[in-house]
Amino acid sequence: MDRKGVWTDPMTEAQPPRGEGNMITWDFSGRNILITGATSGIGLETAKLMTAAGGTVTATGRSEEALEQLAATVADTGGSLLPVAGNLTDDLFRERLVDFAKGDNKITDLSTAYRQQVGTGWDVPAGVVHAPGSLCTYEPQMASDVYAIFQSVVGGSQVIGEEYLWHSVPDEERGNFDYLVGLLDWEKNVDPDLLKNRFMQPVPVRPLQEMQADGCVECWICYRSPAASAKEMAVLPGRTVTVRDSAAYGMIILEGRGKMGEWEIESPASIRYGELTTDEFFVSEAAAREGVKVTNLSSSAPLVILKHFGPGNPDLEVVEEVGNEARGAGRGEGSER
Repeated sequence: MDRKGVWTDPMTEAQPPRGEGNMITWDFSGRNILITGATSGIGLETAKLMTAAGGTVTATGRSEEALEQLAATVADTGGSLLPVAGNLTDDLFRERLVDFAKGDNKITDLSTAYRQQVGTGWDVPAGVVHAPGSLCTYEPQMASDVYAIFQSVVGGSQVIGEEYLWHSVPDEERGNFDYLVGLLDWEKNVDPDLLKNRFMQPVPVRPLQEMQADGCVECWICYRSPAASAKEMAVLPGRTVTVRDSAAYGMIILEGRGKMGEWEIESPASIRYGELTTDEFFVSEAAAREGVKVTNLSSSAPLVILKHFGPGNPDLEVVEEVGNEARGAGRGEGSER
C-alpha cells in the first residue's frame, strides 16, 4: 500500500486496474508464474486466479492426476497451465544419504512442507522420513527396530556423526546405502494426500456446548493410530469435575494450577536443578475407570492437562479422515460436575 491507501505492485510499482464497483481485477498477461503445491488449497485457487488473469502458469505438486485435472479445467476456460508432477525417487534419496559425511546433505529439502499450527499434531509411522516440529505440536513417532538418522545437520549447526546413520544396521550391511533406502515405507513417504491422512487437528470428544456446561472441555489430539493416543483436557476456571477413562494414562499439566484428588498440581513457570515438580502424574486403569477428581483453583484461567495413552485404548476409534469440521474421534467417558 502507498501512503494514499492504494495497492501498489512491489515489483513493478504498477497499480492494478479497477473493475466495477469495489472489485479489483488483475492482469498477468505476459507473466510466467511458478506455483508450488498447486493440487489443493491456496496453491490450487491461486493457479486458477493467475491463469484467469492471463498469466502463463507452471504448476507443481505430487499428484500427477490432480495436476492434469487442474490443467484440463484451466484449458476449458482458455487459460494456459503447464502441470509438472514432482516426487521423491529412491535414486535421489540415495544420493543424499551418500552425501551424509560431506556436510549438510539437505535431505529435508526432499520433503513436503506444511506450516505448523500450535496445538495440532502429525501421525508419523515407522519408515517415514520427517523433520520433528519446532513448535508445540504433538508428534508421537512409532517404534522401529532400526535406529538411523538420515539428516546430517540439524538446525543449521548441529552436526550429526556418521555413526548415527548406521547405528542399528547389521554389520554386514554397513556401507550399503541401498539397504538404508530399503528401510523406508515408500508408499507412505510419497503419499500425495499426506495432509489428509496424517495431520491431526483437535477433535472434541463430545459436543462442545455440552462439555462447557459440565465445566471441562476434552479434545482428542492424537487419534490416527491404535498404537498411541492422547487427549487435551481443559478444566474451566473455578470448576471441579470427575473425569473417567477406560485406560491408564500419563498426564502432564500444561497450564494453570489446581488439585487432583489429594494432590496439588501446577504447571511450573521455572524449574531449578534438583527441584521436584507437581506437573507429571500417572493414572492407573483402575483409577481412570473409577474417575479422577480435578479442581481448577483459578478464577480466571483454565487448567490444561495433556493425557497420553498407550496401545489398545478402548475409548479410541481410530480416525482415518477428518473433514473441515471436527467430528468425534472416540467413545470418551467424559466428565461430570
